[in-house]
Amino acid sequence: MGAWVAAAAAAVALLVTFVLRTRLPAPVTIPLMVAASSALAWGGMLLQTDPPAYEVVLAVAAMAVMGPLHVRVVIGPYGPRG
Repeated sequence: MGAWVAAAAAAVALLVTFVLRTRLPAPVTIPLMVAASSALAWGGMLLQTDPPAYEVVLAVAAMAVMGPLHVRVVIGPYGPRG
């Protein structure tokens, strides 16, 4: 199940990053990116054999922050341009 969660989260993250990020307002796309990044971490944790609870919480929280930040720094700002 973890692979499916991670794959779906990655698909959503790619959709938000390359299609929706510049078409929808930032207050819509940033929460979508937070959710996709968190789900990606959750899926990765599901692939591990019995990870400690603190590791799961730390991974999900870190990705909730780092995913959208990474997109902003590497790809560009959220929200329509122009």
